[in-house]
Amino acid sequence: MIRKLFTLLILCALPLLANAATSPSGIHPVVAVQSGWLFGGTVNSKWVDSYVMVPRLTGKERYRLYSITAYLGEAIGSKLEIPEDGGSMPKVDLTLTKTQSEKKPLLAIAGAWNALPRVPKVQHPNQVVYRQAVQALLAAKGVPHAAVQITKLWRIDLDGDGQEEVLIEAITPRKGFGEIHEGTLPYKKGDYSLLLMRKLLHGKVVTIPIAMSIYTHDAESETDYPMIHTLVAALDVNGDGSMEIIGHNEAVIERGMNIYQLQRDHIKDVLGAGDGP
Repeated sequence: MIRKLFTLLILCALPLLANAATSPSGIHPVVAVQSGWLFGGTVNSKWVDSYVMVPRLTGKERYRLYSITAYLGEAIGSKLEIPEDGGSMPKVDLTLTKTQSEKKPLLAIAGAWNALPRVPKVQHPNQVVYRQAVQALLAAKGVPHAAVQITKLWRIDLDGDGQEEVLIEAITPRKGFGEIHEGTLPYKKGDYSLLLMRKLLHGKVVTIPIAMSIYTHDAESETDYPMIHTLVAALDVNGDGSMEIIGHNEAVIERGMNIYQLQRDHIKDVLGAGDGP
C-alpha cells in the first residue's frame, strides 16, 4: 500500500517537474524575490543587465532561493512581466511555499552552485576602530564634525582568501533621518548614509566605499530628499567562488537594489534594479 501511494505521488509530480526548466547553459538570471525585479545576471560568466537577459528567458526557469544566512530551496519563475511604458523593471514572479515565504528570501539565482559558501558574522556595531574609520572618511569628504552611528557590522571572507572583510552600514543619528515616507524631511549639512568595507590590502587595512550619500550643505528645496543605503546580503551571485554585496537604496520617489563586486582594491556596481525616475 505504501509503495503504491509513493508511486502515485511521483506520477502526480512528474508534470510539475517537466514544466520546470533549467536555464540554458551559461545563462543565469537573478531576481529580487520580494519585488520581482529582474536584475539581469550572467551570460557565459559576463554580467548583463535585465534587457540583455530578457530575450534569453522563456519563463518557468528554476531558481535557488537565499536569505541572509540560509539556502531556502528552489522555486519556479513565471513568464516575464515587461512594462509597456518602459518605466519599470522587467519582473519575474516566483512560486514560493508557505515556509519559504515566511523565511523572507532575498535573492533568487538560476544557478546550480552554492551562493552562500560563507555566512556573514554579525558584530556589535559600537566598536571604536570602525567608528574611527567612519569618522575619518566623513572628515575626508567634508563633514568632519558629523556624529557617527553604525547600524550594521558584518564580518565575512568575501573572496575566499582566508582573510575576513568587514562590511559597515552607517547613517546620521538624527531623529527621523532615514525614515522614508511622504513626510520625509530634506537632508541637512552633515547628514550621510554609507556602506563601506574594511579590507586588508598589501599589509594595510583600508576603507573602501561601496555606496555613499554624504551631504556637505543644507538642502535647497523641501524635495531634496536623502538617499538611504542599506546592507542586505552577501552572496556568490555569479558562481565564481567570491561573494558579491547586495545593497538596497531608497529615497521618497525611488528605490532599488544593487549588486556590488569586490575587484581587488575597489568595489564595482555590476547590476542594479529598481523603480523610479
